[in-house]
Amino acid sequence: RDFYAAPRISPDGTKLAYITWNHPNMPWDSTELRLRALDSAAANTDEHELISNPNNDTSVIQPLWHPHSGELFYLSDETGFYNIHKAGKTDGPVLKMEAEFGDKAPGWR
Repeated sequence: RDFYAAPRISPDGTKLAYITWNHPNMPWDSTELRLRALDSAAANTDEHELISNPNNDTSVIQPLWHPHSGELFYLSDETGFYNIHKAGKTDGPVLKMEAEFGDKAPGWR
């Protein structure tokens, strides 16, 4: 991958979630949310679990671990709006709204 952003370590310290994408895409165009076990020797991004955007047509931003349950949440625009999603939940957003929960601004802002 060309770019990496928003590294987040799980509350129990065993996993790392991060956003990655390739040029010429920008973070608001197409990104992937990946998960890596911190005790893993796998250095290749393709070996890390793909959490969101298997078709490379969605923007995934702002990963965040729940501090008590350890669940991973993130914003994705797969419905046309940035809605809150939970890793492992495959039937759409946690709360589907036709409104933005996030901002299309770059993560470095």
